[in-house]
Amino acid sequence: MARKASPDNPPCPRCGDKHTVRNGHKDGRPRWVCRGCGRSFGLTLGTPIYRLRTPPAEVARALIIVMRRGSLSAAEEINGHKYETIGRWLRRAAHHAEAIT
Repeated sequence: MARKASPDNPPCPRCGDKHTVRNGHKDGRPRWVCRGCGRSFGLTLGTPIYRLRTPPAEVARALIIVMRRGSLSAAEEINGHKYETIGRWLRRAAHHAEAIT
């Protein structure tokens, strides 16, 4: 018996089909599968935090510290993540913002 789509499920970000069903969890985050194109996806697909292992709240906190203080070393000292990692997050966010605008 096929699973039924719920109206609360997000539409497929690839094909736009609204017939998506839950497909378990990956690393504690829910996943869905599209019945139109057959591909699975998570909520962060197409965002700068896609495929990051760090929780989104920590990434956001580090980027806010960089914006307020203006230095990666200050964010490294406060957050505990290496400045190379925070710089990579910052470049991903900048690339995404550039693509949107």
